[in-house]
Amino acid sequence: MYRNLYHRNSMFCAAITALVLAAPLRAQDTTPSTPAAADVVSVTASDEPEITVEALIARALENNPQPAIARANLEAARARAG
Repeated sequence: MYRNLYHRNSMFCAAITALVLAAPLRAQDTTPSTPAAADVVSVTASDEPEITVEALIARALENNPQPAIARANLEAARARAG
């Protein structure tokens, strides 16, 4: 009885291992495919002026309320601490 159960478990483990090892092989399809329409990006000239990273950071800080909230919380904590 135990031998049959052992044999059944080892066959199950072998089958699962074969499936796990075969999955990456099927996933690596080598046939070239054409890109989907959503994957194609077209680059066109824009009339908008270029913007620097520093300007983008400044704009983000101006429009984000979290730093002001954190600053107010810090000042309130300092006032409570004395």
